[in-house]
Amino acid sequence: MATAPSSSSGKAPTAAAGDGSFLIQCLGQIVGADMDNHDYLYCRYLFSYGPDWEIIAGIDSGLSQTSCKNNLNTESGVIWNFPIDVSFKSTNIHGWPRMAISVYGIDYFGRDVIRGYGSALIPLQPGHHNIVVDMFAPVANSAVNEWASWLMGTPAEVSDQFC
Repeated sequence: MATAPSSSSGKAPTAAAGDGSFLIQCLGQIVGADMDNHDYLYCRYLFSYGPDWEIIAGIDSGLSQTSCKNNLNTESGVIWNFPIDVSFKSTNIHGWPRMAISVYGIDYFGRDVIRGYGSALIPLQPGHHNIVVDMFAPVANSAVNEWASWLMGTPAEVSDQFC
């Protein structure tokens, strides 16, 4: 489970007189993650949004530093405090922005492997929001594939075949 953007989203006044657009600002941070026994984790985020939306400030993707658990408190998870600051402009609410989060870790051989995926909708109400994102990790579709992924160190991943 990742604690994702502690964000403030708010609707600013109309961007320009008479153009019918509105602004959304997402300002916050991805605090950290508690991924059971996994350590040395980092996250990637990516905003997805509809065709009528555009980013007017900030960036729509990012990569955090690798972080490990506190040796004195092993139940605390990893902490990133990864800042997010992005502003959107649109003329309608179709395709409201959503943040996709992928958490990766380092395996015994030093390879990057997926530890979980999650997604959160940018809040519709202005104000301060603490959002907890449930993470999921795909599993192999057969015992043979699971054994092969363990042997080769490449667990099942979600892929986008249209990219």
